[in-house]
Amino acid sequence: MCQLSYKIAVFSFVYFVNIPEIALSCQFFKFNSGIHEGAVPLCNSKLMTLDTDQDGIPDWKTHTLFGAMIFPNDDDIDGDSVPNVIDPNPLFPFPEDLNSLHEFPSHLLSINNPDIRYLQKKLHRLTGIYTAAYSDEISPKILNALIDIFENALTRFTHEKIMRLRYFFSMKNLSNNALGLYLEPVNAIAVNSNLADQQPQIIYETLAHEIGHSILFSIFDASQLSNLAHDFGGWNIPKATDDLYAPSFLRPYRGINSHHNSFPSSYAYSNSHEWFSENFAHYILLKLGKKNRINKEMTGYFDSLLKL
Repeated sequence: MCQLSYKIAVFSFVYFVNIPEIALSCQFFKFNSGIHEGAVPLCNSKLMTLDTDQDGIPDWKTHTLFGAMIFPNDDDIDGDSVPNVIDPNPLFPFPEDLNSLHEFPSHLLSINNPDIRYLQKKLHRLTGIYTAAYSDEISPKILNALIDIFENALTRFTHEKIMRLRYFFSMKNLSNNALGLYLEPVNAIAVNSNLADQQPQIIYETLAHEIGHSILFSIFDASQLSNLAHDFGGWNIPKATDDLYAPSFLRPYRGINSHHNSFPSSYAYSNSHEWFSENFAHYILLKLGKKNRINKEMTGYFDSLLKL
């Protein structure tokens, strides 16, 4: 049995893992940087072994790139108001004019691919989202799809008002071969670098699904999700539940058959979080003129929610 020292939640297009500060039967990667000490579930072990500058020192020890993801309770270690992920020197206060940060941080840009650099900057101008491309694992195909979603299915108003998504990155061999993950504590989406090998429908659905998780945690409290899931999906979630991580939100569907048309995929039956995100993904597919299975009631709900 192990105990996490802080809350980590990972939401995936192909599976769901939640570790809400309770003892679980699991394996953990233990770490001690001299400043931070704790344990990270093996689903995040990839973050613990990254060494982007290949100096033999894992990134988490020098607090570069994924420092905020490993330490979600300390996302600005040097206290200079520049988050670790976009800080070129996360251990030392930023010595230059902070206005320079209005430009995309050069240390996050692709080194070898000008097309990726252009798309990183375009996505940031459009949404404020930072993409990290240290190893050029982010495919232009993925970035173009993400930009298409924000340009043609969502609006800048949507992103500014109801989404807190800040970071996007790609890595090889995500846990259990997941295509995408939403890391709620640090407002980030990670995609498997082989997502670019999938059909466009899968690429768009994966990206939209993870955006759906971000929207869920941006605007819903437990009561609101409970009501929505009950009214539109027939989920039976106790109204006394006051935590989005409560077990009742994370159980498989146990509702009534008459609501099955609000489940656009078999994965939507996994739990109420995935039900919401699957519906949101199919709503985005609808707005982009792609194949979808969202019903009229959920379409009307999202139209009202996003004011589109």
